[in-house]
Amino acid sequence: MPIISFSELDTYRQCPFKHQLAYGERWVSPVDAVALDRGKRVHTILENWYEALQTADGPRPVLEDIVRASEGTVFDQNGAYLDEIGELVHWIVEGYVDRYAYDDQWKVIAVEHDFVLPLPKPDGKNSNIKIKGKIDLLVEWNGRLWLVDHKTAARLPSDKELDLDVQFGLYAWAMRQLGYPVHGMIYNTLRTQRNKGEMALGDRFSRTLIAKSDAELAQLAADAYQDAYQAYAGLRKSKKTGIDLSRHFNTDTCRWRCPYTEACLFGAKDGRGGTRGYLGEVGFVQNFTRH
Repeated sequence: MPIISFSELDTYRQCPFKHQLAYGERWVSPVDAVALDRGKRVHTILENWYEALQTADGPRPVLEDIVRASEGTVFDQNGAYLDEIGELVHWIVEGYVDRYAYDDQWKVIAVEHDFVLPLPKPDGKNSNIKIKGKIDLLVEWNGRLWLVDHKTAARLPSDKELDLDVQFGLYAWAMRQLGYPVHGMIYNTLRTQRNKGEMALGDRFSRTLIAKSDAELAQLAADAYQDAYQAYAGLRKSKKTGIDLSRHFNTDTCRWRCPYTEACLFGAKDGRGGTRGYLGEVGFVQNFTRH
């Protein structure tokens, strides 16, 4: 029974060939992107921060203690960061706590909550394709349950970008299916771009409330099933025939959202072997141990 993450689903929606390389053949870069590393580190600190708030019994947690516990051995003997990313991460989370303090209006219900459940077929019955995910934060606010998703970005999102964010809605659908009466979603953005001069906290952080009807969420789940079905059908066909899936060349996604762009362009000229040969030459490896 296939279990698909939103990241995998999003990869297929960007480009079937990218999905084939990433999830069918498991080609991975030996080096994580800086932005990915930064985002993971911020998320880890926020996870530990809200777990501390959830379980606090006595003195309130101290951010510096949380940062040190989260970051591990990235400090020198004088307490300074050993890497530039760490300094930026600290600037982000320190500003975040200055902006929102201890979130006293929130009662933390769950932190980093995992879920796995079947996607619905067109007839409404459960399919044999499951979706998995992890909720950053579930809080009670004004007597209602809210999903909170932490996002790090160079700039704060526009209303249109928030309307087009499918992941959050799909997660809300999943939580409702699991019996959590989620009222709405809070898109919690932490800006990572550090401008010259002083930056107001209101320009660095934003929380946007999002509400979607059951019908909207059901449509997101139905679309997810259709795309997941096509994704796995494509992988099976490609494996059987030896023919690559289609390349969806797109200036935006190919330029900044795909690690395979150069290999893909080379392979489009030189054939199937050219793509894989290029990936191997630049240090990519196939890792079938990751899920």
